Amino acid sequence: MKLLAYNLSKISHSGQLYGKEDYFLYHIVPIENIVHQKYFKDQYSIVAYLHDIVEDTDVTLKDINSLFGGAISNSVDAITRRKNEPWLDYLNRVVLDDVAKAVKYYDVLFNLEETINQITMTKDKNNIRRYKKYMQALRVLHP
Repeated sequence: MKLLAYNLSKISHSGQLYGKEDYFLYHIVPIENIVHQKYFKDQYSIVAYLHDIVEDTDVTLKDINSLFGGAISNSVDAITRRKNEPWLDYLNRVVLDDVAKAVKYYDVLFNLEETINQITMTKDKNNIRRYKKYMQALRVLHP
């Protein structure tokens, strides 16, 4: 199942970029690596591979449920932000699922590090707002 999640995520995110980098290789894989080192459980790794798939691709929660079952689908649902969902409402929903909370925590850490790098290089106000957003998320998600 872990290999299926890897391949589905790789194919589904094909062509997407994280800045100038390949989205899957630069963002998804490193988060899975961190989560795997911390938890050593396939469920955590699978959700890490799939954590952005519903928001950013044509893959649906129904697809996830069909391929991976209810537990994985529930965690992916928990980590998927709804359209127009306020940030704190979203985070407070994520923390109700232990797997989603763990994956989101490391997703936020990754995004925060990237934001700090951008602030350092550009002094851009949008990146400063992103920094504050991710710091707020860490306070809510902290294990």
